[in-house]
Amino acid sequence: MTSAECGVSDSSCLLGLPSEVWTRIVGSLPSRDVLNLDAACPQLVDRAYWSNFKKLDLASYLHCEYGVDRPERFDKAASYVIRRVGRHVRELALRRFLVNEYGMGNGLENALLEYIGENLRSLSIEYRLLEWPWLAKFVSQIGGKLRMLSLSCIFLRYCDSLTSDKVIRLLKSCRNLHIFHLRFHQEVNLAEISDAIPASLTCLKINGCPIVGRDILCVLRRCPSLNALSFTCMYPMHSRLGSFPNLRALEIDGAIGATQPIHPDFLGSFPNISRLEIASALASRELICSLSALSSLEDISLSGAHPYVTDPEQVAHCVEALSTLPSLMRLNVERNSILAHELIARIRDFHALEKLNLSFTPVTRDLATLSLPGFRSSTIRSLFLRSFSDCGMQTKTTQDLRHLTAQRFPFLEDLHI
Repeated sequence: MTSAECGVSDSSCLLGLPSEVWTRIVGSLPSRDVLNLDAACPQLVDRAYWSNFKKLDLASYLHCEYGVDRPERFDKAASYVIRRVGRHVRELALRRFLVNEYGMGNGLENALLEYIGENLRSLSIEYRLLEWPWLAKFVSQIGGKLRMLSLSCIFLRYCDSLTSDKVIRLLKSCRNLHIFHLRFHQEVNLAEISDAIPASLTCLKINGCPIVGRDILCVLRRCPSLNALSFTCMYPMHSRLGSFPNLRALEIDGAIGATQPIHPDFLGSFPNISRLEIASALASRELICSLSALSSLEDISLSGAHPYVTDPEQVAHCVEALSTLPSLMRLNVERNSILAHELIARIRDFHALEKLNLSFTPVTRDLATLSLPGFRSSTIRSLFLRSFSDCGMQTKTTQDLRHLTAQRFPFLEDLHI
């Protein structure tokens, strides 16, 4: 069937099959076959496939099935896909394609400018080498209706990286943003861009950028609806910022060399957080014990291989405080061997816990420790006991571990080992 034949009528093109049948057929094909069919029957594929395509990650879409293995081939295939799907897509991700491939070719850049339509609401660009004039033009063209913008590890030709003034220019085109991610840009200072951040923001992730406490305060005051915040702690966070009850999720990771723990007063600024993720190297005994006052906490992560708290007595106090949280449903201590070992003996005291992650700690393969009386729960449904390598793990050990968890956790649905 030729393109001309496909355009005659719906009945001749669809061979009498309902549209939803063709949608299932085309949707089950590898991307290579979809593009081949599209070249022959563009109207059929547009109705049955492209018009339903709302979310596109170019690297995943082309690399996994199409077999594009060179940047120039990727540019050609990607620009073709954008021409076909651009006016339909609502979420677009432009990520690094190959290990040594960072830049985008002219074909893809031109296609994005020409074919991305007004339906786009989410744009994510990661590990890309771009030209600043192109990026500024593209964001100004689509920014008015964007609700989510993510820029991670962006490199610019002839000027190395994003700077505060460039980010300000981009934000001025995106006045209706709800979600803004800006990660790993050392030249961007939150204090300098805070006045340009849209007041409509509900989620801000600014990991890997210089930030101090007063910068966070400026953003919290400017964005009253902010309910999720993520940043990298490069400088001490000692002071209480006030009271911001709307913030529900807080993530704090640590920069290399950061040894000052987060002060409990800082966390006291967010009395209603339900999700807290903090690097174990930044979590002191005082901070962890202070979490018992945050009764709305449902999800806590204290992962990391270099915990600040190492004294056994202090660790016991931390676990005791965590066990008093009435709504704690998810707890992650991945790679935190000190805290994981104490949790094994006390997990039965966590009466609301449904998900526990002890992965990449020595206890995950220590059957003697896992056999302690306290390692049992009638509420846990998901348990993570992954190790760094299972190459030397005997089948009998795996069987013993499954048998043990089946006895100790009667309502367990997912075991990851």
